[in-house]
Amino acid sequence: MTTIETRHANTIEKVFRIVYSDQLPPDHELNSPPPGGPLVNDVLENGIIQPVGLNFITDEDRYEVVYGRRRIKAARLATAKAKKDKKEMIGAIPAMVAIDLTDAEVALWALLENAHGSDNPLSDIRSIRSLLIEGLTYEEIAKAI
Repeated sequence: MTTIETRHANTIEKVFRIVYSDQLPPDHELNSPPPGGPLVNDVLENGIIQPVGLNFITDEDRYEVVYGRRRIKAARLATAKAKKDKKEMIGAIPAMVAIDLTDAEVALWALLENAHGSDNPLSDIRSIRSLLIEGLTYEEIAKAI
């Protein structure tokens, strides 16, 4: 069993937290297409239902977005729209948070999350490539996902 598999199986703890969009990286750092109007309207009416995935980097006291970039952007747009329409909106974002993941663990977590409903195979390929660069074999990646 590789180190990454051992850590994922035994020691990586993810906790549920509510975070606010101003605690997260700005939109220009989130490499994803802008959310469509339907997603923004859904967030405006219902909030974010599916949590985003975050890695808290303790040395830098900041969050890194692992998955859910479009939902974060939609939350920001929905908050701006609510303010414009003089409606109250909290802007809270539900998140699953892990602490100090390695680059390989971040890539694996993103790949696992995106595998469930990915419409972006290029993103999946990039995740697999980064795992290979981190030293995992194709077999180890296949077992993990």
